[in-house]
Amino acid sequence: TIYDVSEAYSFEELEKGNLITSLKNGNIHIWDITTSNKIRAMIGIVNEISHINLIDSNTLIGSYSAGIVQIWNPNHGNLIKTVNLPTNLIRRT
Repeated sequence: TIYDVSEAYSFEELEKGNLITSLKNGNIHIWDITTSNKIRAMIGIVNEISHINLIDSNTLIGSYSAGIVQIWNPNHGNLIKTVNLPTNLIRRT
């Protein structure tokens, strides 16, 4: 395969022709679409990432089934903040 996304939960397109994938192991990867190379990996703190959402070119949010939200800078791979949601705000589907 071009991208190792067989374990991916969700995808987002980042500016400049890059693709963001969230994986079952809780990690987020950024890929260069033109070369098929992984640019960076952002290591999540828990398994089972539920969703990723690119807010703008500097803010990526990953939410985890354990009620944890992580905010990343996708350009550098830096973790900006980790938020633990109160259990009464977590809706299981």
